[in-house]
Amino acid sequence: MAQRLIYYDYCSLVLLAMILFSTVLRKMTKGKLNRLFLLLVCSAFVATAADIVSLSHNNAGYDNLNVRQFENMVYLFSHSLTTPLFASYVTTLTDTSHIFKKNRIVGILINVPYIIMLIAIFTNPLTGKLFGFDSNNHYQRGPVFWVMYLSVAVYVVYSLYIMFRFRRAIGNARWVSLIVLLAGMLSAVIMQYFFPKYPVEMFANAVGLLFISVMVQRPEDIMDVESESKSRSAFASDLQRSFDNKKNFDIIILKLSNLHSFGELLSYDERIGLLKETRSRISKLSLSKGVLPEVYYLRGGVFAISVDGIGRNRTDELAQLIFENMKQPITITNIQINLIAYVCVINVPDDISDSKAMSEFINNAVPAENGVSYAKDILGTGRYDMLIDMDGIINRALSENRLEVYYQPIYSTVEERFNSAEALIRLHDDKYGFVPPDLFIPAAEKNGTIHKIGRFVLESVCRFISSEDFEGLGLDYIEINLSVVQCMSSGLADEIIDMLKKYNISHDKINLEITETFASHYRSVMKENIKKMYDAGISFSLDDFGTGYSNMQSIAILPLVITKLDKSFTEFDSSDKMALVVQHSIDLIKSLEMKIVVEGVETQEMLKRFSDLGCEYIQGYYFSKPLPRDEFVKFIRANIA
Repeated sequence: MAQRLIYYDYCSLVLLAMILFSTVLRKMTKGKLNRLFLLLVCSAFVATAADIVSLSHNNAGYDNLNVRQFENMVYLFSHSLTTPLFASYVTTLTDTSHIFKKNRIVGILINVPYIIMLIAIFTNPLTGKLFGFDSNNHYQRGPVFWVMYLSVAVYVVYSLYIMFRFRRAIGNARWVSLIVLLAGMLSAVIMQYFFPKYPVEMFANAVGLLFISVMVQRPEDIMDVESESKSRSAFASDLQRSFDNKKNFDIIILKLSNLHSFGELLSYDERIGLLKETRSRISKLSLSKGVLPEVYYLRGGVFAISVDGIGRNRTDELAQLIFENMKQPITITNIQINLIAYVCVINVPDDISDSKAMSEFINNAVPAENGVSYAKDILGTGRYDMLIDMDGIINRALSENRLEVYYQPIYSTVEERFNSAEALIRLHDDKYGFVPPDLFIPAAEKNGTIHKIGRFVLESVCRFISSEDFEGLGLDYIEINLSVVQCMSSGLADEIIDMLKKYNISHDKINLEITETFASHYRSVMKENIKKMYDAGISFSLDDFGTGYSNMQSIAILPLVITKLDKSFTEFDSSDKMALVVQHSIDLIKSLEMKIVVEGVETQEMLKRFSDLGCEYIQGYYFSKPLPRDEFVKFIRANIA
C-alpha cells in the first residue's frame, strides 16, 4: 500500500491551533453557540493530532498493533464528532432545537447514526469490521467502513434541511458562508474516499472552521467586550429569531439602577471590572442551579438572562438568588460598591409575544421594586398597554383636545396667603382613562411631541392669566415646568416671549421651573435661551432639588430666584442625619439668596417645621391636590382672607 501524505494534517493542525488561540483571545467562549464552536475546533484538533500519529506509524510500518488500534479509534471517535457537532451548531445558530425536542421520535432518530458510529468504533478491536491492518502492518478499511460515510451523509442532509428551512434565522451572509463551507467539506470527504492516499478531510475541516471563525463567529456582532457577555445587538437578533421560531423561554432582567452613579468615582478599568464581576456572579449562580443561560449586557446597567429548556423549571429560583446575591457589595480595587438591583421575570410568549413589545417593556416597565417582580403582574395593571400605545395616546390627546392643565396652589408662609400656583399637565384617554405624567412625558420627550405639549401648557396658562377669572385671586405668578428637551430648542425664548406679548401679559406673571437634570446640561443653546428670557424679565426656579446629581457650579450661575425642595425632604424626622441634611440644604439655598418652596407637605407638623426653618413657600396635599382650572379658581376665592 502506498504511503499516505501527512503534510495536509500538519497544515490542518497549525490552522486549528490558530483558531483555538484566536477564539480564546477574543473571549468567544461563553454562550451555547460559542461553546459548540469551541467543541468543534477541539474535536477537530484531537482528530488531526491522532491522524498525524496514525499516519506516521502507518508509513513507518509500526508493529505495535494495540497502539495502532487505539490511535485510530481516537481519530475515528473525535472525527466522527465533527458532523453531529456541526449539525448541533447549525441548530443552535437557527435557535430551532426546541422544535425537534418536542418530537421525541425525531430526537431519537437524529442520534441513531452517531450511536451506530460509536458501536462500530468501540467494537472494532473484537470484530475488525471497521478497520484493520494488512500483513505489512498498514492500515486498511474494513467491510463496514461505509457506515461512517453514511452517518456523515445523514448529518449533512439534516444540516442542509435546517439551513434551507430556517434560512431567514441565519441571515444571508452567514447562510452563504455555511453553504460554501459544507460544499468544501463534502468535496474533501468524497476525494478522500476515492483517493485514500490524500487525507484532505482534516485540512478541509480546518479551513471550514477558519471560515466560520471569520465569517460567522464575529465577536463584534456577538460579544460585549466590556462585560464579557453577549451584546445588545446579539440580544435583538436572538430574540427575534426565537419569536420567529415560536420558542418558549424565560428572560430574567437584572437592572442596576445606580450604576451610573459610580461613573465619576471609578476609572474605566474599574467600571469594566464591575461589569465583569456582575457577569461572573450571574454565571456562578446559574451553574449552582444547573442552568446554562445566555447572558446579554444591554448597556445602561441592564443584563438580560435567557433561560430555555429544562432550565425554565428553575427560573424563579435563579431570579431570587440573583436578587439576594446582588445585595452583597462588590469590591473593586479596595472600593466596596453597593449596587441597587431590580429583577424581573418575563415568560415568553405567555407574557410578551414580539420583540418590539419586549424592548418597550425592558426600557420602560421594569419596576423599581424591592424583590423579584413578574411581567405578568405588571402587564395586568394596564400600565404596560399604555406604554406600548403611548405614541398613539399622545397623538390622540393633541388632536382630540385630551390635554388639560391643572393647578396646585402654593402657600406663602410669610404673607399667609396663596400667592402662586404650579401648572401641571394632565391627559385623559378614552381607552385608558387617566394617563400618568411619568409615563407620557418621557415618551413625548423621545418622540418630539413635548414641544407641542409645552406650547399647549404655555398658551393655556397665558389664557388663564389674561382672563377675568384670574383677576382678584391675588396670585403673583404661575409656575410652568420646562423639560431639558424643550430648552434645547433654539426658538424657545422667542416662543415664550411672543406668547406673553400675544396675551398682553407682564413677564413677571410666569415663573419657569427647570430641574437639576437641566442644570447638569447647562450648555450653549440652553444658556442662550435662559439669558434671553431672564433679560426680558422672566424669573426661574430650580425644581426637585436633592433628587439628582447636583452640579453646584451650574446651580450657582443660573439666574434662579426660587429653589423647590423635593418631597423627600419632608422625611426630616426619619433620622438625625436627615434632619441635618434638611437644615444644611436650606442654609445653602438661603446663602445663595434664593427663596424656598417645599413640595409634598401633607401635615400640619410638616407645615410648622418648615415654616420655623424659614422656608417661604409650601406646596402639597395639606392644602390641596392639583385642580382643574374652574375648581382651582373656586378654591382660591374661598381662601381669600
